[in-house]
Amino acid sequence: MGAPQQAAFPEIDGPDFVRSSEVEAVAEKVLELHGAIGGVPRLHPIAEAIRDQELRIMWLLNEKPFNDEVEDDQEPEVAGRCVKAPKLWRDVTGIDVAIWARKHFWDDFNTELRRALVLHDLLHIEVKRDKDGQAKFALRKHDVEDFVDVARQYGPSALAGDGGRYVRAAALFAGEPEPAIGKRSTKGKGVDIGRGMQAVADAAGTSVTITAQGRSATFGPKRSEPCPFAGCTLSAEHTGDHAFDDAGQA
Repeated sequence: MGAPQQAAFPEIDGPDFVRSSEVEAVAEKVLELHGAIGGVPRLHPIAEAIRDQELRIMWLLNEKPFNDEVEDDQEPEVAGRCVKAPKLWRDVTGIDVAIWARKHFWDDFNTELRRALVLHDLLHIEVKRDKDGQAKFALRKHDVEDFVDVARQYGPSALAGDGGRYVRAAALFAGEPEPAIGKRSTKGKGVDIGRGMQAVADAAGTSVTITAQGRSATFGPKRSEPCPFAGCTLSAEHTGDHAFDDAGQA
């Protein structure tokens, strides 16, 4: 009796993997939204290779039940994965890459999460060209490999790969100001210098100036009545701040 035949594509061998027109339809939408020039730059050569039928992708659902005792649902490859075909499998099937989504998560994902997952796995594909212009495919690693605790204590570090750009992109997506990468932030730690200085100015009834690193900011006490002096937008209580000439004009 001969030795057992080795599976052509061990990573997706078995009854758990089934072709999915649903995942493929989401992928087509992602390519439509982000694959053109002006979209996601790294997706454009992938979309172009698919369009020109140089890159052939098999879209699958992984129906294997999720076991939370041995699997971590925070690991990115639990929800989906991009797998490059070995040469034998590619020659037999004509497929270059297989991308699968875990049905356990896919069924719970809304449209946005499904698109995010598909875009994530598409971006693992790197299109390279040989000297004759023929497409060759490799798998790209993640931009960011780090722990949340490291970023919390030290910010995105060089250890995280492209972590700085990742944080900036996340902040811009959330509509927040672009963070200062590599500098500690007091946001969320109960420190609000502006509010504190305003309170000091209100209590003192006069302006307070703070200077740091060659830059100054002045906080004046809050006023409720308009100043009687023409052209002044401050309030009546600060009239002692006005300088008077001999004619009594401010």
